[in-house]
Amino acid sequence: MDICIKGLILDRLVKLISRNVSAGLLLGVALLASSIIVSAIISYRISDAPRSWCGFWHHVLPPGSLRHPSGRADIMFFGSYRKAC
Repeated sequence: MDICIKGLILDRLVKLISRNVSAGLLLGVALLASSIIVSAIISYRISDAPRSWCGFWHHVLPPGSLRHPSGRADIMFFGSYRKAC
């Protein structure tokens, strides 16, 4: 029964996306996401970071980047920014 419900939800989601989003946009988003992932993996393999899942995340998002004042300011700005309608 769960499979039918999950399939139904997924089917509705696919119909909603296909109604509102063009195939070209989906292709562009897929290409952008895949290029980001591939470039992160290539730069990690070239670096001297330890070969582990934790080492990969420290390479992609260094611990000091969120603790830096400008990083905190960016997070606070994006959290509080409201778009005018």
